[in-house]
Amino acid sequence: MRWHELGVLGLLIGELVACAPAPSGGAPAVSEAAPPTPAPTTAPAPGELQRLDLAIISGAGYYIPAYLATDQGFLAQEGIQGEWVVAGTPESVRAVVSGSVPIGLLGSDPCIVAVSKGAPLRQVAELLQRPTYDLLAAQQVRTIADLRGQEIAVSSVASGTAVLARVFLEAKGLRRGEYDLVAAGGNVERITALQSGRVAAAVLSDPGNFVVQEQGYTHLGNILDVIPEYDFSAWWVNQQWLEQGNTALLHRFLRAQVRARRFLDDPANREVVEAVLQQRLRVSPAIATRIYDYYTREVPDALARDLRLNERATSKTIEIVGELGELSAPYPPARQFLAPEYLERVLSELGT
Repeated sequence: MRWHELGVLGLLIGELVACAPAPSGGAPAVSEAAPPTPAPTTAPAPGELQRLDLAIISGAGYYIPAYLATDQGFLAQEGIQGEWVVAGTPESVRAVVSGSVPIGLLGSDPCIVAVSKGAPLRQVAELLQRPTYDLLAAQQVRTIADLRGQEIAVSSVASGTAVLARVFLEAKGLRRGEYDLVAAGGNVERITALQSGRVAAAVLSDPGNFVVQEQGYTHLGNILDVIPEYDFSAWWVNQQWLEQGNTALLHRFLRAQVRARRFLDDPANREVVEAVLQQRLRVSPAIATRIYDYYTREVPDALARDLRLNERATSKTIEIVGELGELSAPYPPARQFLAPEYLERVLSELGT
């Protein structure tokens, strides 16, 4: 599937919103997801963990705080058994819109479009607020200009990688219609497409960007060169699930996530963090070290401190998505998509 026209993301999100539950009806579940998490009436008994399904898209180093929350026991300490539901961007957004998965670490751009069309979603915590993606190309491609008439792999038509690729390429002199964006899947699938010669270039995040650079592929630039701030990935929650008595569960969940984010910032935990990266992403110790250094030293503000919402980054995302034709002017304010009160309460309890 190629992205040749504006409006494709909007059409897809229209389908996602159609999956949203009516106030009096049940929510259809996507095939990848488990049944909806029921609203709790009381906190779990001591020693008993409450299951909470979490939507996530593929695997990347910038998910490390979420991995740590699970693997280092922060969720368990809050009485939560986090169960990852892994799927592509459209499927993951659909799962949270429908309520079959109540909360997800999702791309913010498709969620913003979904909310503008009536989806019951709100962002409750930020994660990746700078687009740490690279454009990698086949060895015979030496410049951006060499991509004219070529195919470039992105994850899907509903993904931030496609949005960012278009803005980046236009800033570098390639206009729409001079290249094709190909929906190739997650990082692993995009690497395969590049290595097989099926595409001339691919938009990649870690660990794929670091791996293919080691293999000699051409680095054509970092998206950060053009878009320094962008609400790329965040925790989005289904509001209807939240209103079913799950506020306390959300508070416990966010408390675990903030503690995991702070764990990452402590240099004393470097060895543990790198071990989790190796296991979760199945990468070598050298690549795990590179990912750790990237997010703690090279671009330490890419992952939001304490997962604080970034209204400025969200506004930039709204602006870009709107310019691509997926939102109608005048564009809605960022606060329409954000629900900061839950994280604010958690941070007041934890202290700074």
